[in-house]
Amino acid sequence: MSRARRRFLVAYLFLVAVPVLCLIGVLKFGRGLSAPVSVNGTWAVTTAATRLSSGPCGEANSLTNLSLVISQSGKNFSVALDGPTKAHGEGSIDGTSVKAPLVLTRDAIREAGCATSQPLTLIATVDPKSTPRSLAGSLSVDGCSACAPVQFHAVLQPKPKAGAGH
Repeated sequence: MSRARRRFLVAYLFLVAVPVLCLIGVLKFGRGLSAPVSVNGTWAVTTAATRLSSGPCGEANSLTNLSLVISQSGKNFSVALDGPTKAHGEGSIDGTSVKAPLVLTRDAIREAGCATSQPLTLIATVDPKSTPRSLAGSLSVDGCSACAPVQFHAVLQPKPKAGAGH
């Protein structure tokens, strides 16, 4: 075998055969993987209660006209409560369970006249089969034995159509 043919054969093996073998291995390894449930988007929240807690900081925990804005990347997400209560946090998805610790924004704390933030916890379960997709769970104030968790239901809002608007 000539030297040029040997070089061609070695180059062929490294440039074609090795990548093909790597691709086959990746496809076999990834066969069992599945994507986490999608929670990305804006969710309209409804609750039976109007506040999470009473007392001097109760205004910071108003639950009227509340929405959740979730931005997801894989099993992790960031969430913002938007409405009279403004809070943000980061959480994770485990199956259909969603959990995130939330911190009130500085503006919400200042407007309510609170000295410190009341940490909140959001725990919910996604119903991926419902149309539109829904969340059912609770919001609770951490470290407040007198504050009962508030049950909520949220519905994923449709995305605005591209080009629609003013």
